[in-house]
Amino acid sequence: MYLSVGVLTYNLMIAQKHFVIQEGYQSCTIGTLRWKVVYAAAWISDHSNRVRLKIAATLEKFNHYIRMMKRMEAIAALPY
Repeated sequence: MYLSVGVLTYNLMIAQKHFVIQEGYQSCTIGTLRWKVVYAAAWISDHSNRVRLKIAATLEKFNHYIRMMKRMEAIAALPY
């Protein structure tokens, strides 16, 4: 079971690399992707009945996250 979860995680990261992340990260390893994209200082705040994700990142990295979220929304909206 542990190996199956590892294989599934690997395949999902490869799919994200090609369909969501794109911009110059196609040749990166999973460790590099984790370091450059996933590791970011962030916290979740709950204020006025709204949950917000606050990311401490440069403007370039923040814009990259926004583009990734828009791509994920577009993929989710595709018909089956």
